[in-house]
This record gives sequence, structure tokens and C-alpha cells, in this order.
Amino acid sequence: MVRQEGHAVHVQHGCCLSSTSEPNPMKRRHFLSTAVPATLSFSARPAKGAAGAAEFTLPLEKGWRICTDPDNRGRTARWFGAPLAGAVETKIPAIIQQHFPAYHGVAWYQCEFQGPVHPLRGGRYILRFSAVDYLAEVWLNGAPAGKHEGGETPFAFDVTSLLKPGATNRLTVRVLNPAKEPIDGYTLQEIPHRNKDVPFTPGRSFDTGGITEPVELVMAPAVRADDLFVRADPKTGVVRVWAELRNDTGKALATRWKFRIAAAAGGSTVVAFEHVAKLAPGANTVEVETILAHPRLWDLADPYLYRLSVTPEGCPVEWSVRFGFRDFRIVDGYFRLNGRRIFLRSTHTGNHAPIGQIIAPREAPDMLRRDLLLAKTSGFNTVRFIAGVAHPYQLDLCDEIGLMVYEECYAGWVLKDSPAMAARFDEATLGMVRRDRNHPSVTIWGLLNETDDGPVFRHAVASLPAVRKLDDTRLVLLSSGRWDCQRSIGSASNPGTSDWQHVWGAEAPGAEPASRKWNSMLGGYFEKAGDAHVYPGVPQSAEVNHFFRTVGRDTKPVFLSEYGIGSMMNVIREARRFEQAGANPNLEDFALLRSMAERLTADWTRFGMDGVYPFPEDLLEASQRLMARHRRLGFDHIRSNPKICGFNVTGMLDHGITCEGLWRFWRDWKPGMADALEDGWAPLRWCLFVN
Repeated sequence: MVRQEGHAVHVQHGCCLSSTSEPNPMKRRHFLSTAVPATLSFSARPAKGAAGAAEFTLPLEKGWRICTDPDNRGRTARWFGAPLAGAVETKIPAIIQQHFPAYHGVAWYQCEFQGPVHPLRGGRYILRFSAVDYLAEVWLNGAPAGKHEGGETPFAFDVTSLLKPGATNRLTVRVLNPAKEPIDGYTLQEIPHRNKDVPFTPGRSFDTGGITEPVELVMAPAVRADDLFVRADPKTGVVRVWAELRNDTGKALATRWKFRIAAAAGGSTVVAFEHVAKLAPGANTVEVETILAHPRLWDLADPYLYRLSVTPEGCPVEWSVRFGFRDFRIVDGYFRLNGRRIFLRSTHTGNHAPIGQIIAPREAPDMLRRDLLLAKTSGFNTVRFIAGVAHPYQLDLCDEIGLMVYEECYAGWVLKDSPAMAARFDEATLGMVRRDRNHPSVTIWGLLNETDDGPVFRHAVASLPAVRKLDDTRLVLLSSGRWDCQRSIGSASNPGTSDWQHVWGAEAPGAEPASRKWNSMLGGYFEKAGDAHVYPGVPQSAEVNHFFRTVGRDTKPVFLSEYGIGSMMNVIREARRFEQAGANPNLEDFALLRSMAERLTADWTRFGMDGVYPFPEDLLEASQRLMARHRRLGFDHIRSNPKICGFNVTGMLDHGITCEGLWRFWRDWKPGMADALEDGWAPLRWCLFVN
């Protein structure tokens, strides 16, 4: 069937039905029932006799309480069957450590809510968690609802048989936040955890855990869309839609589905079509295809978004996802967006925040959004979420402002080999892809960071086909820094390919491994690496400066995926901001910064430093001003070298209490840094070197 509507042409062919739940079914240990990705919008369209939108989704964010279980006896003692004794109030999302600083192990969350009457005949109640870190066991009204392992991605349980409509319901969640010593067989080192550590040391991540994203009760129809994935080809205008449709009626049936594409910001429909799907009970997959004759591209200066909406005939509910047309790849060693060569201007974040550690504090709820706005306005075109996925609302914002995303998950850094390593790596990595693959801002999947050759690296190399079965539209980068030194394995896989290509540095088929000798002058760099990390001492030597101006001269281009310097963190200023926010003085980050400030002040008096600077803060401010000067020098060297194809500035902020940020921990600019970035990212830059 071919039908033209406006500027769009619809072609329906090759529809596929199967009993699998996705193109590449992931091994989901402890995963029950329906998975609703964070990118899938569920809403009601009020119709005659139908309930309004507010009645279809019930946010569960208030009325929660939390307590610890240091002896791990709560399950045996059946804490899920009664109100939690000694629990304190909290609001979701919330990490355990906000209420119990430096505690790691088992904690229990519980809330009570009034069960709504389902507005749809034969409908299902779906309990949806956007993320729980790390292991979650869930009970509703004392009965088990399900269990899920994995710290960053969404999961859901069908609780229709457990929920009491019109009555009070008690929801209980047991959360395991592993530490170094085994708990139920889980240790921090063997689960996807970024670089969390106990005890914390600057440069690492705090070992956080808990309910880290929203929780909702969804009142869904018995026949519904559980997942949508849109592949939009900017060259042809072809839109391929992969849909997971679920039939919980208990019998096979044929349903007519309405598909509609329109501008995401509102406006008239540009294409609409229908598809009749024969659904077996349970999960079914359907693939349909349409064409937009003249699609508008998603780009940095014009981040145009479309919305695909899907509705079963006769149902007042629709499911939708936003998407965009864009192409991002590497050609001859250089990045190209929509066919145009660009210099990748990136910085990275660990999404570290004060008080909530990985969650924006309630005193500054826009903090993690502000990072992205600051990055965009200061000249960056890309943000790298290093070894930890973005919050869904951050990706929504990047979609809207035209900021590209290079995303990694917890499994990408410091994961220790174990019998469960491969399954945990796959679940974390593929879960990230499945959750975020509709966001046009996400242009790069990153698999690893600073990982030596070994079982984890080799598994990541072999995981590319699994990633490609879920998403063949994006650039995939193997390992930032290429600490494996295996030059015979390429660093990148372009969209539409399923092998590792040798795009940078001395990479080539059959190439000998690089020397494992650490270059102390260029900390983090291995000889002729194409994806390179460089952390030299400060001030930089003439040899280091020469390296930056000449790297790549005798190889393919080089992606400088990490380079930066540090200054002094203004610990006095940062600690005072915690005080102003009324923070718990026992919070790990607050206590550390306060201790640093107190020791610095004591040393200041002991060494008579008031004869050099009037106050300790003056020394710290001077250090940060000097950092801006060093940043300018770094830009001089990098911008003068045409063989550097992109530069990821380390780092966006003082995450990990590292002092490396462009802005401070509480998100105000370091002195002189905004000017340094404006100068460094200027379209045309004069680089003059005088020795």
C-alpha cells in the first residue's frame, strides 16, 4: 500500500511478527514482565467516556520511608509484610547515603498509596522503576512483585493481581548497594560500578545506591506498545519503526494500529498510516516503514525533532517517542555530522552533585540541566557521560538544544572479571542502548574507558554484534584512551557497519601492539594511540608542548578524548555552600570538604601565609585564574595541529573532588574560564608560539 499525504509518502512492506520481545533479546536475570523504556511517553487522549491523562499514570514520589539493614536480616524477618520500624522520611528519587552517610549494604524503602480504579476494561497495572542501584527486590502488599539486577536502566512489573483498587497499598523495595565485602555474593568490584570506591578518595566516585530515578504506577490497556524504536535515514527520508506490542488479553487477536508523525513541538501531521497486526498472547514485534520526502535534519544549530505516535484502534491511550534525522560518523579519521566535517568540541561529566551525589540537590534542582546549558553556551558541541548513563531528562534537553552526547554505562570502567562479568556487561551496555536509542542527540555509544587488555576488554570487542542488533544507526567507540595497546583492533564502528575500523593513530590490520611502557611525561598516553589520553604535569614542558603540536604527524588523525589540568579546589567556598544549603554535616562530600578547609586554614596560620595572600581564599582564587591561563595554552597547541580531529576537555566540573573542572562543584564559573573557552573555541584562532 502506498499513500501520499502532504510531503510524505508511506510504504508498508516487510512487516515482521515474532514471539521475541526485541531484535536482540537480552539476557535479563531477575527481570519480570513489562519493560517500558524511559524514552517512551505514555499518555491518555481523553475521549467520550474516557478518563483524563492524570488518571493513567500515578507518580510515586511522596510518602516514602527508608531504613538500613546492616545485618541483612530484613528478608528473613519479613520486613516486607509490615510497616518498616525506625524508618525516616524521604522523597524519591533519593540515594541511601543522603539519609545514612557512608552506609553501604542493604536498605529498605517503603511507601503507601491509594490504589486507583483502573479506567480501562481489562487493563493492567504496571509498576515502573526508571532505575534502582543496584539490586532491587519488590513486594506489593506483602507479596513478591519481582526482582531486578542493574543500576542504571528501567524495569517494570505487572502487579495487576497484587494491587488493591480503592484501598491502601503498601509498596516495599529492598535495595542492595554492594561494597567491597560480599553481601549475598555481590561485591562492588564485580558489578558495573564506574569507579566507585569505599572509602572514597578524590578522583574516584562515591559508592552510592538506592532508588535513583522516578517510580510510577501505570494503568495500561491490555493491548499496548511496550517499546518503540525509530530509525530515520537522513539521505532517503525512510523511517523504519520497530515496535514491541503486548497482548495481555490471553487470546490471539488482530488489532489495527494508527501511526502518526508530526513535528515534536506541535503542528500538523506530516505522515499517517495504519497497520493491522496479528498478536499472539504476550510480546510481539512489528516492523513498519514510511517515507518523509523532504525531512528536516537535526543539527547543532537547528535541532529539529519529530514525534512518532502510536495508538491501537478504539483506545484512548497513545504511546510516542521523539526522534530526528541526522548522520554522525568518522570519514578519513575526522568526524562528520550530516556530511559536514566538524571538530568535536567535548567535555565530560560524572554527573556528580553535592548532597545527592548523583542526584541534583533539592536546593538546586536544575543543577544537572545547568551543566548542559553551560556547556552549550560556552562553545561545546558534545558532552561525554563518562562511565555512567545520563538522566533521561538530560537527554531530552540535549535533544532540544542541539548538544551531542557520547554515552557510556557503569560497566565501562574498572569492572573486575568474574563468572558473571559477561552477562553483567551485556545487560548494562545493551540496557543503555535500548533505553536511549531514540534520542537524536546521542551520537556515540562508548563501551569502555581506560581499560587494559584482558577478559573485560576482549568481551567488549566481541560485544559489537549485540550492540548492532539493537542499534545500527550510531557511531560506537571501543575504549577511550586505548590502554589495551592492541593496534590491530580498530577504535570505531561507523553507523551501518558491524566491525571495528582502523580510523586513528597507528591502528591497522595486523599491527603490532604498542609498548606497555607508561609515558610519565604524558601521563595516560601510549605510543601512537589514536584515541588518546594525556595528563602532563603543570607547567607543561617544551617537550609536552611539542607533542601536542606534532602528534599524528606520522599516523592517521588522533582523537584527544581526554586532556586537562587541575587547580586548587576552593574548598572553603564549597564547604560554605553546603552550610548555606543546611546540609547534613555528616554527608561524605560535605565532611571531606570541611576537613580540607579546616586543615588548610590551620596550615595557613602555621606557615605564616598571611604574609603572601590576605586570606586563604585569595590563594585558591589565584590558582583557579592560573588554570584558565593554562587552558588557553592548551588550546593554542591543540588548535594548531590539524591532525587532532576532536578534543574532550577534562573535565566539565570538579566531579570526584578532582579540582579539574571548568566550573566549580556548586556550578559557578571558575575565574577567567568562560573567557578562556570563548577564546579556545573561536572559529578562527591565531596560535603563536615564542620560545
